[in-house]
Amino acid sequence: MPTTNFSARTFGLLAAAAAVLVVLVFTQLREPRPQNAAIPSVGPVTDLSDAQLRKFVLIVNEVERIQIALRQQMLEAPDPDTQRQLQREADAQITEAIRQNNMEVEEYSVIARSLTDDAELFERFQEIQRE
Repeated sequence: MPTTNFSARTFGLLAAAAAVLVVLVFTQLREPRPQNAAIPSVGPVTDLSDAQLRKFVLIVNEVERIQIALRQQMLEAPDPDTQRQLQREADAQITEAIRQNNMEVEEYSVIARSLTDDAELFERFQEIQRE
């Protein structure tokens, strides 16, 4: 298995992507679904174009900006109820950022997971990020 060198920023961006992934999965689980609605099943990324990966990098950067703002607001929040409300608002902003960049939440989640499993894809991610 090849060794991958993580810069602090890259690690932070991946951590942000992973955190968003967790939030989005829980958000989707809370959303009511019709009884006959299929639960989307999306497998790992096998062929991701540079354009798709660039779009993902843009979204990750936007998500990082939202999370930095959220951390500051959470520090200033007077109580847990306010913190929960801020988290819900940030979740909505993240979902909107993904969709505004013409990507579905499921696709974003699959790419984020794939970056941790696929060293070659992660290297491409880092290269595009450095551009």
